[in-house]
Amino acid sequence: RDIIARYGGEEFAIIPYNTGYEPMLCERLRRNVEMADFIFNEQPIPITISIGWTTLTIPERPDSPRICSAIIQAADSALYQAKKGGRNRVEKQLFEGAELSSGTKSSIA
Repeated sequence: RDIIARYGGEEFAIIPYNTGYEPMLCERLRRNVEMADFIFNEQPIPITISIGWTTLTIPERPDSPRICSAIIQAADSALYQAKKGGRNRVEKQLFEGAELSSGTKSSIA
Protein backbone atom coordinates (compact mmCIF):
# COMPACT_ATOMS: atom_id res chain seq x y z
CA ARG A 1 0.00 0.00 0.00
CA ASP A 2 2.99 2.36 0.22
CA ILE A 3 3.44 4.80 -2.66
CA ILE A 4 6.59 6.40 -4.08
CA ALA A 5 6.27 8.91 -6.91
CA ARG A 6 8.19 11.69 -8.61
CA TYR A 7 6.39 14.92 -7.76
CA GLY A 8 8.53 17.52 -9.52
CA GLY A 9 11.90 17.98 -11.17
CA GLU A 10 13.85 17.11 -8.04
CA GLU A 11 10.97 16.32 -5.70
CA PHE A 12 9.60 12.93 -4.77
CA ALA A 13 6.66 11.90 -2.62
CA ILE A 14 6.81 8.86 -0.37
CA ILE A 15 3.53 7.84 1.22
CA PRO A 16 4.02 5.07 3.78
CA TYR A 17 0.71 3.70 4.98
CA ASN A 18 0.19 3.08 8.71
CA THR A 19 3.88 2.88 9.64
CA GLY A 20 4.09 5.03 12.75
CA TYR A 21 7.83 5.40 12.07
CA GLU A 22 7.81 8.46 9.82
CA PRO A 23 10.48 10.48 11.68
CA MET A 24 12.89 7.52 11.74
CA LEU A 25 12.15 6.64 8.10
CA CYS A 26 12.86 10.20 6.96
CA GLU A 27 16.05 10.53 9.00
CA ARG A 28 17.34 7.15 7.84
CA LEU A 29 16.72 8.09 4.20
CA ARG A 30 18.49 11.44 4.68
CA ARG A 31 21.48 9.81 6.36
CA ASN A 32 21.77 7.01 3.78
CA VAL A 33 21.85 9.49 0.90
CA GLU A 34 24.43 11.63 2.71
CA MET A 35 26.67 8.61 3.33
CA ALA A 36 26.32 7.07 -0.15
CA ASP A 37 29.22 7.19 -2.60
CA PHE A 38 28.15 9.01 -5.77
CA ILE A 39 30.81 9.09 -8.47
CA PHE A 40 30.71 11.18 -11.66
CA ASN A 41 33.66 11.27 -14.08
CA GLU A 42 35.68 9.37 -11.48
CA GLN A 43 35.13 12.16 -8.94
CA PRO A 44 33.12 11.79 -5.72
CA ILE A 45 30.04 14.00 -5.64
CA PRO A 46 28.63 14.86 -2.20
CA ILE A 47 24.84 14.64 -2.29
CA THR A 48 22.40 15.48 0.48
CA ILE A 49 18.64 15.73 0.63
CA SER A 50 16.15 17.82 2.53
CA ILE A 51 12.92 16.17 3.61
CA GLY A 52 9.62 17.72 4.57
CA TRP A 53 6.94 15.49 6.00
CA THR A 54 3.52 15.59 7.56
CA THR A 55 1.04 13.17 9.09
CA LEU A 56 -2.68 13.03 8.55
CA THR A 57 -5.17 10.93 10.46
CA ILE A 58 -8.37 10.25 8.54
CA PRO A 59 -11.04 7.52 8.39
CA GLU A 60 -9.88 6.24 4.99
CA ARG A 61 -6.96 6.54 2.58
CA PRO A 62 -6.35 10.12 1.48
CA ASP A 63 -7.50 9.71 -2.10
CA SER A 64 -9.72 12.75 -2.65
CA PRO A 65 -8.05 15.59 -4.60
CA ARG A 66 -8.79 18.07 -1.79
CA ILE A 67 -7.14 15.92 0.86
CA CYS A 68 -4.16 15.01 -1.34
CA SER A 69 -3.57 18.66 -2.22
CA ALA A 70 -3.66 19.72 1.44
CA ILE A 71 -1.26 16.96 2.51
CA ILE A 72 1.20 17.79 -0.27
CA GLN A 73 1.02 21.49 0.60
CA ALA A 74 1.87 20.73 4.26
CA ALA A 75 4.79 18.45 3.32
CA ASP A 76 6.01 20.99 0.75
CA SER A 77 5.97 23.70 3.41
CA ALA A 78 8.08 21.48 5.66
CA LEU A 79 10.49 20.83 2.78
CA TYR A 80 11.06 24.54 2.27
CA GLN A 81 11.59 24.97 6.02
CA ALA A 82 14.28 22.28 5.83
CA LYS A 83 15.97 24.01 2.88
CA LYS A 84 15.75 27.42 4.55
CA GLY A 85 17.17 25.97 7.78
CA GLY A 86 20.40 24.92 6.09
CA ARG A 87 19.49 21.93 3.90
CA ASN A 88 20.31 18.27 4.59
CA ARG A 89 17.58 18.28 7.23
CA VAL A 90 14.25 16.67 8.06
CA GLU A 91 11.35 18.94 9.05
CA LYS A 92 7.77 18.19 10.00
CA GLN A 93 4.79 20.42 9.23
CA LEU A 94 1.62 19.87 11.21
CA PHE A 95 -1.34 19.22 8.96
CA GLU A 96 -4.23 21.39 10.05
CA GLY A 97 -7.19 19.39 8.85
CA ALA A 98 -9.09 18.67 12.05
CA GLU A 99 -12.34 18.24 10.13
CA LEU A 100 -10.75 15.25 8.39
CA SER A 101 -9.34 13.59 11.50
CA SER A 102 -10.03 10.37 13.41
CA GLY A 103 -9.05 6.96 12.19
CA THR A 104 -6.24 5.74 9.95
CA LYS A 105 -2.83 7.35 9.86
CA SER A 106 -1.05 8.10 6.61
CA SER A 107 2.01 10.25 5.93
CA ILE A 108 3.78 11.91 3.09
CA ALA A 109 7.45 12.78 2.87
